[in-house]
This record gives sequence, C-alpha cells and structure tokens, in this order.
Amino acid sequence: MVALLALLGFAQTPAAPAGSAALGRELFSGAVKFAAGGPACAECHQAAGAPFPNGGTLGPNLSASYRRMGQQGMDMALRTLYFPAMAPIYRVHQLTPEERADLLVYLGSTAGRPARNPTPKIVAIAILGCIALFLLTAFLWRDRSRGVRAPMVRRAIAARRRMGAGGGR
Repeated sequence: MVALLALLGFAQTPAAPAGSAALGRELFSGAVKFAAGGPACAECHQAAGAPFPNGGTLGPNLSASYRRMGQQGMDMALRTLYFPAMAPIYRVHQLTPEERADLLVYLGSTAGRPARNPTPKIVAIAILGCIALFLLTAFLWRDRSRGVRAPMVRRAIAARRRMGAGGGR
C-alpha cells in the first residue's frame, strides 16, 4: 500500500539530508567528533584533500573507493559499515544520516583528486627534528666535561710532579 501511495505521490519518502563537504572533511579527520562517539575515518583511511598526514593505512583510500563504488555504493557502505574491522566498532557507534551525508559529499569532492603522499613531509620533519636535537644537545652540553675533567687533569699533573721530584724509580 505504501509503495502504491509513493508511486502516486501521496506518501512522503524521507529525503536524504544535504551534506557539507567542509563538515565531512572535519568529520573524516576527527576535528569534529561523531555524535555516537565512533573513531574518525582518518584513523584507518586516507582521502585526497585530508589534512596532513592524510590518514591511516589500515583501510583503503576512500577517494579511490568512492571513485570505484560511486555515490550509491559508498552510501550503502557508510550505512551498513559491514567490513570486518569496522562492524564491531560501529555496531554501537552508528553514523547519523547527517554525518553520512557530509561524508558522502566530502568523499565525492575528493574522488577526482589524487591523494598526496605524506612521506616527504614526514622525512623532512624527522630530519629537522634530529638537527634541532643535535644543536640543542651541543649547546646545552658544551661545558659538560669541564667539571669532571679539570680535577682529573690537576691530579695527573700533581702525580707527575711527585714522580719527577722523587727521582723516578
């Protein structure tokens, strides 16, 4: 009966909420928390345009998944979250329809863009950190041996003098 009424235009079918790509990006990265408290997508997944470092590597790149599955496929994936690693977590932390819509719009906006490789930035940060640590250590420890070395040198000089004054062996 409902189907017949829907075909005739009498029954209202709930419209999908309009999503926001900006809010979807914030939800994906974890800057905005999910209403039910689930983990952010970026903890396991990457997406083009995601903030540095683009997310985790446990799950697939969701930009590529959206490109492959399309809007309907990704909507069903977000609705069910039936994947083995995700099902136990999201069974008690369901996404709201608004969160799904925001994520869909965001992932749709990233589908045509390539994901950035964060490795060069991570390597640069590591090298700069090592240099900073080396310089800090060199500056703070530049006088570290003076307090120990000076008494040892004085004792060695005094011992030599005593040996020299005694005529040797």
